[in-house]
Parts: sequence; structure tokens; C-alpha cells
Amino acid sequence: MTFQIRRAGRDDVEAIASAHLDSIHSIGLSFYPAAIVDDWSAGLDADRYASAMERGEVFFIAVGELDDRSTVLGFSSHRSLDGEHRTAVYVRGQAARRGVGSALFKAAEADAIAAGAASIHVDASLAASEFYRAHGFEEVGRGDHRLSSGRPIACVFMRKQLAATAPLWQIEASVEAKSEPAVAFRYWTRVENMTADPGIERIETDGPYRRGMRGTTHLTGGGTTEWIVADVDPGRRLVIDMTLRDATLRMELRFEPRAGGGSVLTQRMTLLGPNAAEYVEQVKAGFESSLGDGMRAVRDRIDAYAESQHH
Repeated sequence: MTFQIRRAGRDDVEAIASAHLDSIHSIGLSFYPAAIVDDWSAGLDADRYASAMERGEVFFIAVGELDDRSTVLGFSSHRSLDGEHRTAVYVRGQAARRGVGSALFKAAEADAIAAGAASIHVDASLAASEFYRAHGFEEVGRGDHRLSSGRPIACVFMRKQLAATAPLWQIEASVEAKSEPAVAFRYWTRVENMTADPGIERIETDGPYRRGMRGTTHLTGGGTTEWIVADVDPGRRLVIDMTLRDATLRMELRFEPRAGGGSVLTQRMTLLGPNAAEYVEQVKAGFESSLGDGMRAVRDRIDAYAESQHH
């Protein structure tokens, strides 16, 4: 089966809900009574996933063809809850045992590693415990998970220890600016300001800056880059993930106060994911010799913008 894995955004929540319901009903009925399956699927609408994205949960989807139509075949997610990194993987019945779930799990695992996870936990359904075992999880206990209806559903508590994994490639550059961090952040998150870069023709987004916002950068001379806002801490930090084939190029921007006034602006670029090796030379050529100059050019534009606000 041919499919592509990418990070999901708010435009995908309906398709995620559909895949989740299909997975529960087509696979779950082989392991649980119909009444439990019905309760398990109750309340799984698009709003549930949109809210989870707003809280910081990261979703990945597999897109391929079913019955000659482009379809979300399944999804995975990664979130941090009470200090534990947790994951989930669901695949449509027609796409089961065809490599889709494994690819989705690898994407979620890579995101957990990038977030500094030392282990991943999952409350696996009876339908999924063998899948997780095959991907390195160990059983740590058995019990019940309480569904939204209050009905208990039997599950297997599992954990996977993660080896310390350094990014395949990473580079960082910092500059000092006269403007305060809040001003620099405000400038950087106004999409129209980024088109001042001579390499960018225009940028399209699905709305204002927020976690989960998706965008497309149209490059001067042709070509596009798809990206998503992975995390936002207003005035302090911004993380943007650029989607590649089974890999992610992550841009982290930090806006920190400088002693005596002004700010220190830092940009860190990190290449992650199971297919990162394919892109190493490309990203090296694109950033290693130019990141510092690019940061200084943006700093100058930010300071000019801050000065203009006083007139």
C-alpha cells in the first residue's frame, strides 16, 4: 500500500475522527462486546481532536488511496501528560497490517524523542497490545480504562524505554537586538513581515498564529514549503515544523531578554525523523553558511520595525 505520513492540522480533524471510528468498529469488535465498542466510539467528533491540538497534542496522519479515493488511513499522536509521554495509533480496518500503523508510530516516537522523552507509555486496548509489543513496548500491568460513559474497558498498560537519540543534524545562531522580546516576537509572528526575505515570494496560512496553524511558503523562483506551528509561548518561544517525507525540519525561535535592555534572538534548526538522512546534505547547504547572516538581517528589520512604532 502506498501512503504518505505528515503532521496533521486543524483541517484534518474530521478525517481523523472518521479513521478513529472506523478503527474501533472494524477492529475492536474482534476483542470487545458490541456495547463496549459503542461506548468507546461515543463522542469521537472533530472537536475532540481540535481541542487536543490546542492543548499541545501532536497528531500525524497517513494519507493514501482506498477505493480510488484519497483517504486518511489512520493517525498517531504524541502528548505529554503529568510528566509522562504518551502515544496512540489507530488505523482503518482496510489498512491494517499493511505497514501504516508502524509508519505512524515511528512519526509519533520521533516527536517524543525530539521532546526529550526517555520513555513512552500507552494504555493499549486488547486489539493493539501485540502491535505495541512488536514495537518495543513491555507490559507493566493490566487493568481498566474508564470510558466517557463510565463503562470500564480492559486494557494493557505498556511502556517503551527510549535510547538517547541525538538529532541527525542541528545548527543554532543567536543575535542581539535593540528591541524587547515581545516586540521581536510580534514582528516574527506577522506573516506579512516574513515576505521581506528575498527568497520568499508569498506565504499562505489557515489563520492567525496559534499551535496547529498550517502554512505554505512559496519560494522565489518556484517551489513551496509546507509547515505547521508546533508550539507557541507568546513573547518567548515559537516552534515551526517543516514537513518532509518521513522527516521533519524543526525551527525553534527563542526571544530572551538581554541584560541592560533589548533581547537575544536565537534560531535553532533540527533535522528529525526516520528518513532524516535523505535530507542532511540539502539542509546543510541551505542553512550552515547562511543562518547567521539571515538572523542578522531579520534582527535589523525587527529593530527598524520597533523604531517605527515610536514615531
